[in-house]
Amino acid sequence: MTRLPASTVTRFWFGYARHELATIERPNKTQLALWFGSKPDDDARIFQTFGAHLRATEAHYSALDDDTLAGTTRTSNVEDLVADIITLDQFTRVIHRKSARAFSNDAVAVKLARAALSDAFFASAHPLERMFLEMPLVHSEDVDDHVRLLTHRGIDIDAIDVEDESHADFAVKHYCTVKRFGRYPYRNKVLGRENTPEEQAYLDNPHSSYGQ
Repeated sequence: MTRLPASTVTRFWFGYARHELATIERPNKTQLALWFGSKPDDDARIFQTFGAHLRATEAHYSALDDDTLAGTTRTSNVEDLVADIITLDQFTRVIHRKSARAFSNDAVAVKLARAALSDAFFASAHPLERMFLEMPLVHSEDVDDHVRLLTHRGIDIDAIDVEDESHADFAVKHYCTVKRFGRYPYRNKVLGRENTPEEQAYLDNPHSSYGQ
């Protein structure tokens, strides 16, 4: 299996060549529909175009120990890192939607995201790229990853009321959920986890889920 060039992944995902992303501050409707629309046609296109690429990327990272992975991220360029995070964090969720395998590459994606925040990658990434460099930390069920991300953004963790569901920032909303429950309750069913009474009450709220 051969991995596709990073530019193929990012050009598909963002709809622009990398040099065109520099001046784009906010996603457009087409991008939002692809990223968060969960449309069957888009899912099928990602499976057909990137299914083999995902398997090759999984194989690539499964062969690396933590030290080698850390060294790899330090020598990668921004587009390579963004493409691998999109592949492991986003394509995995699409290709394995509504199954436990949707989360099977989260551990590696989180390691890449941590490296992206701690090194010079983040400063040299374009605004839309930064969204996806951060995303594995948003998806993480380890509250320390959320603290790391919000601290990186300059947000005062101690000032956040985790019971307040009116937060506008989705990263803060996700932090509040993981801080309260230690995990995302809306993943429990697909992962074979039993809901606590508190989680069940939370899940009865129609605004409690943010995708998978």
